[in-house]
Amino acid sequence: MIFILHSGIDERSIGSSLGLPEYSYFFVLKSYRKALEKLGHVIQVKDVDQVAPLHQLFTELGLPCLFLSFSPPHKAPVGLDCPTTTVFAWEAGSIPSEIWDEDPRNDWRTVFRDHGRAICLSEHTAAIVRREMGDDFPILALPTPLWESFEQARERVSLEPVNPGSSLSIRGLIMDSRALTLNPDQIPPQDTGKKTVRYRLGVTKLHLMAIYHEAFIDLVPLWLRRPIHKLLRGGQHLLSTQLSAPAPDNSSPGEPSRTDIDGVVYVSVLNPKDGRKNWANILTAFCWAFRDTEDATLLLKMSQKDLSTYQDELLDLLKRLSPFSCRVVVLHGYLDDAEYEALIAGSSYYVNASLSEGLCLPLMEFLCCGKPVIAPRHTAMEDYLDDRLGFILDCTQEHSVWPHDERRLYRALRYRPQWESLEKAYRESYRVAKEDPQRYAEMSQKARQRMQDYCSLPRVTDKLSGFIQQVIPPVNRQDTTPTQASSQATC
Repeated sequence: MIFILHSGIDERSIGSSLGLPEYSYFFVLKSYRKALEKLGHVIQVKDVDQVAPLHQLFTELGLPCLFLSFSPPHKAPVGLDCPTTTVFAWEAGSIPSEIWDEDPRNDWRTVFRDHGRAICLSEHTAAIVRREMGDDFPILALPTPLWESFEQARERVSLEPVNPGSSLSIRGLIMDSRALTLNPDQIPPQDTGKKTVRYRLGVTKLHLMAIYHEAFIDLVPLWLRRPIHKLLRGGQHLLSTQLSAPAPDNSSPGEPSRTDIDGVVYVSVLNPKDGRKNWANILTAFCWAFRDTEDATLLLKMSQKDLSTYQDELLDLLKRLSPFSCRVVVLHGYLDDAEYEALIAGSSYYVNASLSEGLCLPLMEFLCCGKPVIAPRHTAMEDYLDDRLGFILDCTQEHSVWPHDERRLYRALRYRPQWESLEKAYRESYRVAKEDPQRYAEMSQKARQRMQDYCSLPRVTDKLSGFIQQVIPPVNRQDTTPTQASSQATC
């Protein structure tokens, strides 16, 4: 079997793609590739246009092909002769089932009918696809095989609930609440004369976008909506950076920024511009629960390239929450594998307060290393979370939209974790870390065991193999081996 893979982001562009909607698909492809290589020969292409000639070549050689597009269905190609499936994550309570902007692919049923099969990352997603496509539609719910990727990290990562002291580094900026001027009485009034033309233009465009969506979008022809949206959205990147946080003293151009952490450390990895992540509640509940606790630290790793998109909200929250004794550290930049492992090793708990999740790779990665969690159990997280692995948050349901639908129409449901439940989980988890190491050790052990059962490479490979045999028809084979074919294809 020949597997042709494509993702819009690759090794060369991942570092500059922080915060993009398809950012996580690169990591999904990277993990899936390990399973696919056990089932056949894998070719990763840079452009979808390469699929057709490869398929023709392998068909002539009598070798079956499957093209896997690691992308949301509305961005997956249709009409290919090569058997195709999209591999996608989805978190909303329903799949898009309408056409808008004159693009038939916005109705995902069109794509699924064309492909005749699909692979998603959770049972939640598989269930809502079957609800629209029928119970007999071939769809596989398959997590990424992460377990083996953290085998060496598990040997090095300590499972002590309280960090005695460790160092973190990042190729970017570290903001530390203990190095910021957060008292509003000590902050001088803003000098409005220093607002640049660039800043004023950005603010104007933001307000124009709000007016356009609220008052005029229904009057604009479909073909004109997307260009207008892109034009107005560009204004968000014109806002100047007015950060009051000093750069770390121990950093210089070309060198990583560093900081030391200790105590009970809570970590969350998220894109602050992804409204599902609910990071303001993570921050406010933490500072309120530990306003008198010096050895509690919240470490937020922001997966967002543009600092200006969240810095004002971050600083405003910290100022309004001050004074507090706990510590908040924000990492802005890209972590390499060693730095990411150090982040996991330095943590006591992983925190998730999302409204919905397509899978949540960071949460699974911390669990693979035995780190208990604070998280809700909904959408994709239903597949692998329970109260043996940490502290489960209470939630309520609310209306939501399909994330890529610029019309912002209510078409789905999502789950909102209760703030009080989050604050309570912070307090109880801290108590466990400080006073009940046995319970902490049991949660760590259960976390590792659950991830081994859920996302180990043999388990994922077996499920993938059975699905492929079911949905891909055999091809008349000639006397040619996959090795011979692949050498011709990659010359």
